[in-house]
Amino acid sequence: MTWLIMVFILGLAVLAQAVAPGPVWLGQVRFPWLMGVVLYYAMDRQLYHGLLAALMAGLLQDAMTPFIPMGYSALCFMAAALAGWGVSRFIASGSAAARMLTGGFTGGGLIVGLYLLLVRRGLVEVGFWMLAWKVFGGMVLGALCTVIMGWLLARLDKLAGNLEMEQVYDGI
Repeated sequence: MTWLIMVFILGLAVLAQAVAPGPVWLGQVRFPWLMGVVLYYAMDRQLYHGLLAALMAGLLQDAMTPFIPMGYSALCFMAAALAGWGVSRFIASGSAAARMLTGGFTGGGLIVGLYLLLVRRGLVEVGFWMLAWKVFGGMVLGALCTVIMGWLLARLDKLAGNLEMEQVYDGI
């Protein structure tokens, strides 16, 4: 049942991320719902759940974005999953504060990582201040989306019987 929920929620997340525009005041960064899903599986489940979610999320994002070569987002999401998994080993991943900090830093890191990969291939040119504004927007929205997706997916997994009651964190 875990895999079914993962595929379903990744499908919804990629649609929400593709359709909803990013706020102008945060550099037009889109809400990183896919990153929230990846971090939930990396922080609250086994590492292989997080890496598989990262691979699927990255391939879905690259398929929905015409100028990003296939696999670039998957590489960045896998790095985010490893970071989230590493953080969850040292900090109680069920707390909203830990989830918010991890989501914020990972959101900014994803933007920088993807930017560096795209600049290396000559596919994008963004000025320093615009990149800094996008990183800030990615951090703010990453913190928000990671907490929301963690709370939602924990409840969904509990309803599906994938988690025992003790494993569902209080979140917010």
